[in-house]
This record gives sequence, structure tokens and C-alpha cells, in this order.
Amino acid sequence: MRPEESDMARVWDIVQWGERLGRLLKDTAWEQYSADEVKQIAVERCIEVIGEAVRSLSDEFKQQHGEIPWREIVQQRNVIAHGHFFLEHNRLWRVATVEVPRLVAQLAPLVAEPPECDESED
Repeated sequence: MRPEESDMARVWDIVQWGERLGRLLKDTAWEQYSADEVKQIAVERCIEVIGEAVRSLSDEFKQQHGEIPWREIVQQRNVIAHGHFFLEHNRLWRVATVEVPRLVAQLAPLVAEPPECDESED
């Protein structure tokens, strides 16, 4: 279940795409990532979507959470979206393996967990 409030919906998207990125890279070493073009493209897409969601957050929300480097996240999105010939995959690796998990840890507590299904109601 996705929250419908604008900022909370964007935060939900950020958390979901960040978790997706974590699953994508689980048990992946830099050497594997750097040799896998498909994985690189998938990482780029996840980071781009996260950046687009951040770009859509209200200024008020961003100010309330000033500890998060919002501008840098959007700038990274812009590099991927508009400057793809200049991508530094060692930088994207750090973003994907260090910065995104940190961002997810900061934002996940802000969104409610989806209700658990009671499987006994069959």
C-alpha cells in the first residue's frame, strides 16, 4: 500500500527503489558490478528514479529534513539523465552501496509499513 500524500508518496517511492537497489546488488562485489553492463544500467535507473522522486519533494519537506543532501541527490539524477556519457561507475557504486542505504535508513521510519495480511481470513 502506497501513501497518497504527495511528499509521503515520494518518500515511499525513494524507500522502495532504494530497497530494490539493495536487492539488485546483494552479494555483488565491485568487480562483478564493473563487468556487468546490465547491472550498471539497472543501478543507473534506480538512482535516477530516486533522484526524480527527491526532485518532486516539497521545499518544506526538504527543509524539515535538512540533514539529507537533497541537492546532491538531484544533481546525481541530472548527471544520469542528461550526462550519461560522463558517468563514473565507481562513483555510482559508492552511491548505490553507501549513500542510498543511508538515505533509506533515514526515510524508512517516516513512511508507515503496509498493513500485514491476515492469512487466516481465507
